[in-house]
Amino acid sequence: AETHGIEVMHIKCSDVLSKYVGESEQNIAALFREAHRTKKLMLFDEVDSLLSKRESAQAQHEVQLINELLSQLECNTQPVFAATNALTAID
Repeated sequence: AETHGIEVMHIKCSDVLSKYVGESEQNIAALFREAHRTKKLMLFDEVDSLLSKRESAQAQHEVQLINELLSQLECNTQPVFAATNALTAID
């Protein structure tokens, strides 16, 4: 990012997750809109907390969060990186 002069948007689990159903998905969408608008590189730290395997989800809203994140990744225009220590836990 530094080499190319791109600012990094460091995203933590606490930037996304909400206690209200549906708000986490809205937070994901807002972060992607912000990255697009400001031309920032996105770095999801400990992405396994957001992108765990759907078959291990215990509630529908967990699946919806994963689906929203995957959908946003497919349509994204800015570079996205993700860090994890649990690669096998990711969908």
